[in-house]
Amino acid sequence: MLLLAVIALSFILIHNYLNLLYFRRVLPAKREHWGYYAISITLNLGIGVISSVFNLYNIGIFMFTAAMAISFYLLFQVSRLQIFFMASLYLFLMDTSRGILVSIYVILYGDSIYNIMRPAISYHTLLGLSVLTSALLYLLLGRRITPASKMKQLVNNQEQLKFVVIYLFILLTYIRFINTGHFMEIRLSWFSVLYGLSCIIGKLGLYFVLHHTIRVSSLLEYEWYSRQLQEQLERQIQHYHAYQNFIEGFRSFKHDYKSLVGSVKLLLQNQETEKAIKLIDEIQDTMQKNILEYKMYSDHVLLDAMLQDAANFCEQNHISFSALLPMPERIGLKDMDAVRVFSNLFKNAIEACSKLPDCSKRFVKITGHTSPDWVYVEVINSFHGEIKTMHGKLRTTKPDKDSHGVGLRNVTEIIEGLGGMVLIDIDQKKNIFTVRLHIPRMAED
Repeated sequence: MLLLAVIALSFILIHNYLNLLYFRRVLPAKREHWGYYAISITLNLGIGVISSVFNLYNIGIFMFTAAMAISFYLLFQVSRLQIFFMASLYLFLMDTSRGILVSIYVILYGDSIYNIMRPAISYHTLLGLSVLTSALLYLLLGRRITPASKMKQLVNNQEQLKFVVIYLFILLTYIRFINTGHFMEIRLSWFSVLYGLSCIIGKLGLYFVLHHTIRVSSLLEYEWYSRQLQEQLERQIQHYHAYQNFIEGFRSFKHDYKSLVGSVKLLLQNQETEKAIKLIDEIQDTMQKNILEYKMYSDHVLLDAMLQDAANFCEQNHISFSALLPMPERIGLKDMDAVRVFSNLFKNAIEACSKLPDCSKRFVKITGHTSPDWVYVEVINSFHGEIKTMHGKLRTTKPDKDSHGVGLRNVTEIIEGLGGMVLIDIDQKKNIFTVRLHIPRMAED
């Protein structure tokens, strides 16, 4: 029996390790040190030992679930909904795996579930096998249906995650209700078949629901990216028209330049100084109107297009705007990622300013510079003073959280994925919000 208990605890250790490793790829880490992971696994093993010693068949799995919830809270930056999802998912997979195995065991031996689970040897055997089954199902089906990259989209979509949590809650309530028959010592074979089929159908239903909600989350994110691309295309078209007007104005001025200079010379030779000065003033006015109208904010074409759009919006909304981004054409970001990063930063800064009732306090300042290895960008803006946080993370103040709560999170994921840094500084006294990007240029290779 001791050997079976050790084997069962070993399976629990492996299962919890795989679980934490999987969600480490899904969720942003709160603590990276290996010691916290060791504490988490030790906590789960301690729960396993207590369940084995006292044969806690009915409440042991809830204790495991609570331990996993604590682990998720300690290790990852998660909301309450995400913790509830991950903990209930762990409970459901473990409970249904054990339910299937118990039902098979009962049908083979023709006894009640209660009598079969009372001996410690049966309890440890079924516990170990249920944990092993959950781990194998994760390896065989989980990676294909719910890979970490797709699960990340689901856990960040609040509406779809709520749907999965409600589904899990209903199924768990139903299965735990059937589970009460264990303690009534029901020997009817149809009860065991019902219990086993409920667990099997519940598992299949869960994989279907996860597949569906992940697909919906992917489509919603794709739709969001498509909107970003459409907006960027419109910016580039506006940028092209502005540049075209600049070129046409310059050509027109160049065409008249020689005759204008000749006229100035002739006036000066005839000592008609006042007329010459007046003509020079007219030339300068023409340059201001037709040529210098186009203001370049960056020598990076893509960034300049976005900054032109931001400048136009700020002018329309009475926001003081200044920008100077002398960037090389290659800055360590793919064009799509550059659109996602800078459009989010600029849009967030402008929208925050727009909420200020006093127009004189609205400003956006964008600067940047480069070194041989890094690109540095700083976006500073005033804001109305309302900042929402959850577990150390900024939260959107907009009601449509699925559409708007992805801005800074996406920026952070992209930059940190390249090995860079995103630093956020909030001055609550002065109501100034600052975002600094450190982008490694080596990423462009």
